[in-house]
Amino acid sequence: MNLITLYNSGLRALCLFGKMALVTVIYIVSSRIIAIIMALLDFGVLGVVIGYIIGSFVGLTAAIAFIRGKFPNPDNKTPIKPLLQFSLPLFLSSLALLILGQADIIILASVTSDYALVGIYSIAVRSLLALSVIWRPIMVTIFPIVSARFGLQNPEGVSNVVKMTSRYLSYTIIPSCILLAVVAPTALDFFYGPNYVSGATALTILAISIIILALFTLFTTTLTAMGKTKQVLEINVISALVAVALLLGLVPMFDVVGAAVTRLAVYALSLILAAYVLRKHVSVQLDREALWKSAVASIITTPFLLTLEFTMTKEFSVVQVLAVEVLVAGFIYLASLRVLKALNGQDFELLRQSFPKSFSKVIDVLQTIMTRK
Repeated sequence: MNLITLYNSGLRALCLFGKMALVTVIYIVSSRIIAIIMALLDFGVLGVVIGYIIGSFVGLTAAIAFIRGKFPNPDNKTPIKPLLQFSLPLFLSSLALLILGQADIIILASVTSDYALVGIYSIAVRSLLALSVIWRPIMVTIFPIVSARFGLQNPEGVSNVVKMTSRYLSYTIIPSCILLAVVAPTALDFFYGPNYVSGATALTILAISIIILALFTLFTTTLTAMGKTKQVLEINVISALVAVALLLGLVPMFDVVGAAVTRLAVYALSLILAAYVLRKHVSVQLDREALWKSAVASIITTPFLLTLEFTMTKEFSVVQVLAVEVLVAGFIYLASLRVLKALNGQDFELLRQSFPKSFSKVIDVLQTIMTRK
């Protein structure tokens, strides 16, 4: 798997993101199919592990095949010092992020000794990983672009990438997080059962914090692509220390709500620090129009969703309630964007470039509906 990551980093540097995705798909599909076959043949857990190992070899073979011949043969040895200077702070940053990601759960368990409560909170935290599919891929994509433009001493180009990415984040992560924040009880009931609904307040706070986390990740990805890994380390260390201090003060009084509020506060602090550091090197320009229009359109959905939460939960099944809420939220959000004239031709052109050509007619129809003069 480490070798797959190594070869994928080469594909990423060459902006061959389709090949990167294909390597992942090949690994997942092959490993799971083989694991299932081995399990059905009564090889048990050992068979599943063997399936994963074989699948990883298949994925590695694909990665090597995709990158073969893409780089020239090296004629000298690369010095190790610059590599360590870049990567060592990232390694230490990962340790700080590990503390930041686990401190609330550890302190919550230590202070309350209520492991049922800890389990509910842990599930609420892990549920938010699903939202990362919205913004993680774009961070992978912009890294080599920012690196190339900064290397060419084009700070204006870096600023444009940050602004364009913030526009994408605004129209995707904000409505998703607000939807999850409002329908948190129904979402927990749907995915985990009624016993976990007590974690709804924490999930609501955590969902809002993901909006801040996405923007923070945008800034730190930009800093990393510019080689400012020491600054990223400093930000993460400060955030981890502040998180531990806040948790020790809030968890004894507010349990899971205190833990969730800590994450929200620490993410906000991290965002402020990252913006401050980034401004020293490039002009940080977020797409303010997209931010406020997406926020307004998302907030407009809130009273409708709350009404559905209070009126439908007693009469309909949780599956029906969640389905109606998602559909209503999506319709109101898109209608609000149309009224606010939020989307333009460039946005739909980006969609055309992102999706296969077979989707072009659908995107054309969507553009006709969503844009008005």
